[in-house]
Amino acid sequence: MGGGASKNDKRSASGTSSLAKTEEEIVRLMMPVYYNEEPIVQEELDIAHNSWKLILNNTSPEFLVKRKDPSFTYPTCIMYFYSSFYDRLFDIHPLAKNLFRDMRSQGKFLVKMISLALSEKADPVKYEKTLAKLAEIHNERGVKAVECTLSEAFPFSYIFSNFPQIFN
Repeated sequence: MGGGASKNDKRSASGTSSLAKTEEEIVRLMMPVYYNEEPIVQEELDIAHNSWKLILNNTSPEFLVKRKDPSFTYPTCIMYFYSSFYDRLFDIHPLAKNLFRDMRSQGKFLVKMISLALSEKADPVKYEKTLAKLAEIHNERGVKAVECTLSEAFPFSYIFSNFPQIFN
């Protein structure tokens, strides 16, 4: 307790402390606060599947309530989802907006990727290949890893935090 050096405390030749971190420690510090290194358990995967089905089938309770408002302009839950998703993403990372041209096509791609990720999650090899390919595509388009940490887990955290009533 107290004055001892931590295991990460590196001392220079002069005896002063440095703040040296391993690459793994730096990456961990860059991750969003909601990032979790624990593997997804089946119960969480089932919740994600069921929640996604509600969105795909236009039966999300929030969407059904909002649809009754005459000023609500989204004909499908999917359109409402991806519009809300990208609005929130651009709130978090405004510079990302410049990376997108056709938001309708991008929204359809997002829906396709979430559906694909959920369907492949049970097969770790396929899932990892899909995510690696997605990372390559983002890298080719100039997206930096640090930018992805802002939104890496964003699709699922967004569903869980903005459509909470579908989990009751």
